[in-house]
Amino acid sequence: RNNTVYVLEGMKGDEKFAYEIPSMLVVECESEGQPVTRFAASRRLVGDTKKSVDKKGNIHFFIFLKGKNKMVNPVNGVYISAQDFPFDLPVPEEEEITGDEEE
Repeated sequence: RNNTVYVLEGMKGDEKFAYEIPSMLVVECESEGQPVTRFAASRRLVGDTKKSVDKKGNIHFFIFLKGKNKMVNPVNGVYISAQDFPFDLPVPEEEEITGDEEE
C-alpha cells in the first residue's frame, strides 16, 4: 500500500502507545499458515521499488531507500524518516539513526 498510514505500536515504560505515521509505503507479506508480516518505510526515504515473480510464482518485492536522509529503525523492517518520527517518543540511540543529511 502506497502513501498510507502506518501505526507504530509499542510500550513506553509500563504504558502502551500507538502513533499514526503518515505517508508510508507498507508491504504486507502473506505465507500459508503464517501471520502477516509487514514492512514499512516513509515515502520520503523510498528511492525506488521493484516487484518480480520467479518461475515458481514466488513474488519478490524490493524497496530501495535513499541514503541521504536521516531515518529511525525502531523495529526490524520499519524505516521512518527522522522528520516523521513521533517527537514525544524517547529519542533513539545514535546507532538507530542513519544517514547524514535531511531534505
